[in-house]
Amino acid sequence: MKFDFKITTWERVVVGEGQEETVLAAIRSGAVTCSNDIFNLEGVDAELVKTDPDTVSQMTMEDNNGDSTIEVLNDEGETVYTNDFILKELNHKEAWFSAGDRVEVTGNSNSHNFEIGSVVTIKENSSSHDSVSYLCRGEGESWHVLQSEMKKA
Repeated sequence: MKFDFKITTWERVVVGEGQEETVLAAIRSGAVTCSNDIFNLEGVDAELVKTDPDTVSQMTMEDNNGDSTIEVLNDEGETVYTNDFILKELNHKEAWFSAGDRVEVTGNSNSHNFEIGSVVTIKENSSSHDSVSYLCRGEGESWHVLQSEMKKA
């Protein structure tokens, strides 16, 4: 079995003498957004020195947008455990709102048509065994919004 834990860390890249300003300009312009981008810059010699072990930290599920941070795979490479159910149970264990409540939409992972930040009215709880969601009405439209993607207005 393999036991995987998601972490965050810093990577250090060094570049050839006289190339620092080129790389800095590319970072400032947005052309370089990760260490791999530096290796694709024309005329720049880059070397990945190391991943700094002093900056390693375990990610939380909140840091990872609610996705798992622990995974266990069997010898065939099949996932036999993830910890993503923990956050789902915490977020979806019970209904937080009632019909008539005014809530602010804070996310859109289920593709409703409400703008983030809009205030809508809950019409009814439409939860399933997987999640708590609500049928909400705003500006003449009704859409289902997940409980984890709203807050009291």
